[in-house]
Amino acid sequence: DTKIRRGWYGGDSRKVLGFDCSGVVDSIGSSILQYKIGDEVYAMPILGSNGCYAQYVCVPESLVSKKPENLNFAEAAGVPLAAMTAYRAVIANRAFAKGDRVFVTGLAGGVGSFALQFLKQLGITEIFTIAKDKESADFLQKEMGLQPENILIYGDLSQGDLKEKLISMNQGRLYDATLDLVGGERKRLCKKKKKTSGH
Repeated sequence: DTKIRRGWYGGDSRKVLGFDCSGVVDSIGSSILQYKIGDEVYAMPILGSNGCYAQYVCVPESLVSKKPENLNFAEAAGVPLAAMTAYRAVIANRAFAKGDRVFVTGLAGGVGSFALQFLKQLGITEIFTIAKDKESADFLQKEMGLQPENILIYGDLSQGDLKEKLISMNQGRLYDATLDLVGGERKRLCKKKKKTSGH
């Protein structure tokens, strides 16, 4: 939404923005069976009547889910776009397989936290990443469950040293697959650190 407001994608930025929402069902169509008025839900209304910054949004039933009870509305509203982006990157494109050794950038972000869960669901246990400093590395270890030896702190490293240490961290080999959730230089880094036949 921020990037659209800044005009990064072109088009008309005057439309009502907002790709994620949560709230209470106010009304339903006559053919709706899964939900009732008063249900607490969250949604990604990409095919809806307008964006989620509006007071009301009309959304196709297939893009709505009941809000988990353990999430408040703000937490639930942060799930759809990040989760679907991670799903498309990890599950839908079928680029990852059990036993792969995978390098991921941007793992501590919203999309990254879902991507990590999807990678683990696929049976991938060797997941590697980078962190700017010790505080970030501690977060990745304690909150996201990464092994400390799979986290490279890059703070003061040159690009050459970073690339060299990434290979050393993976027992001197290129990675079976890489996933970039940052862009720019990190995307180029991921391309260079995957096997020729990798993804």
